[in-house]
Amino acid sequence: ESNFILKAKSRKKAIGLWQFMANTGKRYGLKKDEYIDERLDIVKSTKAAIKYLKHLHKMFGKWYIVAIAYNCGEGRIIEGITRATLDMYCNDNKNCKKNKTIRQYRKIIREYQKGNAKFRELYKIYEIVTKWKYKPTIKHLLIEQKGLKRQYIPNESRDYIRKIIVLAMMNNSNFLIADNNSHLLNRGICDLIATVKVKGGIHLKNISDIIDISNEELQNLNQHIVQNIIPFSNKQYNIYIPYYALAQFNNNIKK
Repeated sequence: ESNFILKAKSRKKAIGLWQFMANTGKRYGLKKDEYIDERLDIVKSTKAAIKYLKHLHKMFGKWYIVAIAYNCGEGRIIEGITRATLDMYCNDNKNCKKNKTIRQYRKIIREYQKGNAKFRELYKIYEIVTKWKYKPTIKHLLIEQKGLKRQYIPNESRDYIRKIIVLAMMNNSNFLIADNNSHLLNRGICDLIATVKVKGGIHLKNISDIIDISNEELQNLNQHIVQNIIPFSNKQYNIYIPYYALAQFNNNIKK
């Protein structure tokens, strides 16, 4: 989602490598105050993302739905699955439009879309319809509903899941190991980093000086340190340095 840009920021104010919203980040233990924003912490945000992905998998059971939900939110995908299930049911039952229960379900969904119904009302319907024999697949969720501005899943998420499916297909073919394409497997390799503890109140500039790297390079690894000062309230706090500078850090940090 972030194109691996650590400072990436969405229109909805999701930020960081894993594009966490403030509330979601807080739910998964990422701190945010005047000194730090751990949504920009490359290690902590990744661990939080893993927890979130596992939570979504417990909810939905399929990784492609997890990927969509990560992008647009579990509420939006629950709405989409509920609508798709009702549509599948109605395709098999011609008297669907006269069914009072189905009409009531659709009314609640419309009110939820307008912000006039609470999520728990939608979720009650979702819990009911997921017990039916109708199970929307990715094929159903990607169906283009003509005349409807609000599709089962948002356009961005539709593009997002198509990319993931294409990459999965490539990964399960000989493309990556044949025809001299194996170098593509190494595209993610980068310089290693080391995690070190420093005292609260220290400025990043002091640390860059003792390990002899530029302050800019250190700041790039520690964008979660908002004001470039380790929080005063922390006796110790983890920061990241290039692995090659670890020995110099250990030799000089007491100074």
